[in-house]
Amino acid sequence: MNSAILDVATLQPTRIPDRAMWLQLLLLSPLLYLAWNILSLRRNIAKCRSMGVPVVWVPIDHRNFFWMLIQGYVWDVIDSYNRPWSSIPTYIRFTRPGWQFYERGDTHVKLGPVWALVTPANILFHVSDPKAIDAIVNYRKDSIPQAEQPSKHCY
Repeated sequence: MNSAILDVATLQPTRIPDRAMWLQLLLLSPLLYLAWNILSLRRNIAKCRSMGVPVVWVPIDHRNFFWMLIQGYVWDVIDSYNRPWSSIPTYIRFTRPGWQFYERGDTHVKLGPVWALVTPANILFHVSDPKAIDAIVNYRKDSIPQAEQPSKHCY
């Protein structure tokens, strides 16, 4: 059924999209979202590699709404196979909540004191070198003028 409404600005009839168009949009949306994720992930990986930092990539962000809905079921299936943690591929391992407790310091031993966990939405740097951590933490204190620094008594 093709319907039309009157456009207020031009006083011309405007066609309302029919069901076939809505169906096409519904089917095209997941493909566009997948394409956006792939392009964003590739862009973030390229940024990290240009800095010379070892990269561990994950195809989905840990704060992705759909992943948050299904991750419990996915991890139940993976856990039912009773495989050791190190035998699970890295692009799956780092999607688990609390992966840091399972991984411990193994990633730093393999990749070095600085490495990046790359997702389509984020780049997360992990640093284990005490001097580098101190430089990162104190960088802000050194770069902000004294008048703009927050008071020590603020909570």
